[in-house]
Amino acid sequence: IARLKPTISTAGKPVVPWVIAASNALLMVLLLGIGSQDLLRLQQPYSLDVEAEATVEIVNTPIVRNLEIKPDIRNQRGNANVLGKNDNTGQNLNQVLLSTAQTKEKSISVLKEDNLDLEMILNGIKHNDEAVKSGEGECIYTQEIYPKFGPGPPTTMTWKAHLVFDQHQDRAHMELEKSISSDKIHWPKRAITTTESGTWDLVYLDEDQKPSYYFLEDTLLRPYWNYIAPRRWTRIVDTQDLSTSLKYFKYKILTRDMVDDIPCYVLEAKKYPTDTSEQQMPETSRIWIAYEHGFRMLKRELKLPRKVDSSNGSLKKGTPTIIRFSLSYQQFGDVWFPKSAKQENAWIDAEGKEHIYFRQTLELRNFKINHTVPPQTFTVEIPDDAIIRIQGLRRKISKKEFLEQYKQ
Repeated sequence: IARLKPTISTAGKPVVPWVIAASNALLMVLLLGIGSQDLLRLQQPYSLDVEAEATVEIVNTPIVRNLEIKPDIRNQRGNANVLGKNDNTGQNLNQVLLSTAQTKEKSISVLKEDNLDLEMILNGIKHNDEAVKSGEGECIYTQEIYPKFGPGPPTTMTWKAHLVFDQHQDRAHMELEKSISSDKIHWPKRAITTTESGTWDLVYLDEDQKPSYYFLEDTLLRPYWNYIAPRRWTRIVDTQDLSTSLKYFKYKILTRDMVDDIPCYVLEAKKYPTDTSEQQMPETSRIWIAYEHGFRMLKRELKLPRKVDSSNGSLKKGTPTIIRFSLSYQQFGDVWFPKSAKQENAWIDAEGKEHIYFRQTLELRNFKINHTVPPQTFTVEIPDDAIIRIQGLRRKISKKEFLEQYKQ
């Protein structure tokens, strides 16, 4: 063993392990240095001395942020709920914005829409009026006149009438059924016929006597005769149909309302006082039109001020008078025709209480429309010895003179 000599390497000292160890050490130092810098920056405490635009306010309420969000339009399936699961009804943001825009647009174009609706109403009224060509049936007419001032029973009269009309003529045979009147002024029978050449009014003052013959040159019914023509019950002017009057007096759509569970348009017109008139307050007229019932008038209210004081001084100038009309209808196919009508007149005292002084009701029974009416229905038989009273003439003429003058 003593003779063994170890072989000595001629290579240099091993450097690679030292290089690797030194590199690892340097890398660790660098990592620790950078991390400590970031750590200092991120963990730097808030300083109250630092000048900054932002402010911090501590409150006891949840944080609420008011942000203006521009919608990000995407094609997304389903019903997006961008406000949260429990914060809305499932509308997406586009729907909300569209609804808001439509609301603003609607508020801007209200007048235009109302004008369109009014034209629609007028056309609907005219269409239903023109659809009625003829009619015939029974009518019960009741009139009540109350003392305008003070207590007292009303004067009540009830007539039963047979009515028939076509597009240009009307005829009514009326018989008095009931009369409760203190002055006993009434007639038991009456026959009114309107033709294209004039109006005949035959009045029977006594059932056993011959009638008195009256002839009116105009072909229009007088206001107090309108009850004999159901198609005229909705008129507000005797010489005009309803649609023409609504346009002439510049009625406007006021709102919508329900009358006996029937949806209606409410139209309104006002007549304002002028400098030269005695009128103290505007005259107001409102009409309820049932657009689901043939655009028929269901109700009308007319508010009129008194032009002068009453004779006993109880009603002062400007005291309003209310006139109300109400109608119900029956349907014949697609046509709605009056079934009943009522009118009430009342004056209003200083306390706002209404006092009715006039009421009339009409009820149709066993009525039919759009049937054939023979022409002779409207012929008035005048006996040769009849004496005829002509409207506007203070004298009476014979049948012969009448035929010569009026070529009838």
